[in-house]
Amino acid sequence: MGWGEARLVIEALLPSLETSLGTLTAPALATAAVLLAEDRALPSLRIYATQDALRQYGAGGFIAAAIEHLGADWEQVQPAERDRDDLVKMLGVGRQLLRG
Repeated sequence: MGWGEARLVIEALLPSLETSLGTLTAPALATAAVLLAEDRALPSLRIYATQDALRQYGAGGFIAAAIEHLGADWEQVQPAERDRDDLVKMLGVGRQLLRG
C-alpha cells in the first residue's frame, strides 16, 4: 500500500473507530489504526475509549492496551494482561495482512 492509499484508509478509519459501538468492531479498527496511523490514532482511540466508559461497550481494556502500546495512557481504564496479549496477537495478524 502506497502512502496515498494509506492516507485515504486512515481518513476513513479514524472516524469509524470514534463511532464504533463495541467489541465487534472496535478491536479490529483499533488494531488497524495502531498499525497504519500510529500515534496519530491517539485522539480517535481516546474518543472511543471515553464513549466506551460512558456506555459500557466492552472494549475499553483493549483500547487502553492500544493507547498504552503507542506510549500514552488513558486514566479511566487500565488494560488487563489479557487485553495486552490480545492486542499483540491482533497486531501480529495485522502485520501479516499488510505484508500480503
